[in-house]
Amino acid sequence: MKMKHTFAFALAGFGLALSLGVLTAGPALALGYDKPLEELSSRDIRDAVEADLGSRRAEMTAEEVEELVAEAIDEVRTDLLEAEEAPHRDWSFNGPFGVFDRGALQRGYQVYREVCSACHSLKYVSFRNLAEDGGPEFSHEAVEALAAEFTIVDGPDDYGDMFDRPGKPFDIFPAPYENDNQGRAANGGALPPDLSLIAKAREAGPDYIYALLMGYNKEIPPLFKAQEDLNYNPYFPGRQLAMTFQLNEGIIDYTDGTEATSEQMAQDVSQFLYWAAEPKMEARKALAKPVLIYLLILVVLLYASYKRIWREVDH
Repeated sequence: MKMKHTFAFALAGFGLALSLGVLTAGPALALGYDKPLEELSSRDIRDAVEADLGSRRAEMTAEEVEELVAEAIDEVRTDLLEAEEAPHRDWSFNGPFGVFDRGALQRGYQVYREVCSACHSLKYVSFRNLAEDGGPEFSHEAVEALAAEFTIVDGPDDYGDMFDRPGKPFDIFPAPYENDNQGRAANGGALPPDLSLIAKAREAGPDYIYALLMGYNKEIPPLFKAQEDLNYNPYFPGRQLAMTFQLNEGIIDYTDGTEATSEQMAQDVSQFLYWAAEPKMEARKALAKPVLIYLLILVVLLYASYKRIWREVDH
């Protein structure tokens, strides 16, 4: 009996609170907007709150309405921290029979070498990988020349000292900084990530990389709280990052004569980084073809055996 009375009082209290308009969270958090979140202003949210309250607005104080508006604005700002989904692109390596574009991989390496390597390491890739099948497929002579462009710290020598030497094909790509603290100090406290596996570590892989590189020209939403020392990019988690736009047109001259537009460079380096993360992709896909053929033949043989063994048995 006591439980019934408690429930009745709770229900009555809920109805009274609703009629007085003191349930502040409900109306604000359930609002629908006519515009995308990126276009909403404080005025838009205030109008939405007023419309949602309807007749209850007359029973509420100005402070209560302001609290609802503030809650709705905070909710929109929280939603604006979520990264936008990267648009899907039609890459040559998509699908079960897709392969890498050799020219794009070679150009993508040039973009990494002349732009990205100043801040980002590629510590799981060796120079010799550039000559392997399924990748950029530079000649061995070209790889030797490309490796020699880098300075490698080696040693110790016979006297126990470290020394510098030109890179060789068996070396991994050297990091631009000696340690993480040096990397943070050179980039305002932000540590540039290693790019070896970035295309597999991020959802949508090359689509994400391309969208991020080209996402700096987006207009900052009116309600977004932007920090002065960070750059707005809707495809990055939190929508702000320390890296500025890097792929200015004409920043490099492609050796194959391709025009180095921002879009072209972003496309090429996205493909190169996907290859770096999955260098055996073409071999894996090539292996799948005979396996599928074998399985198809096996299914046919099993079905023929089944029909022969059980042909005298009524089913």
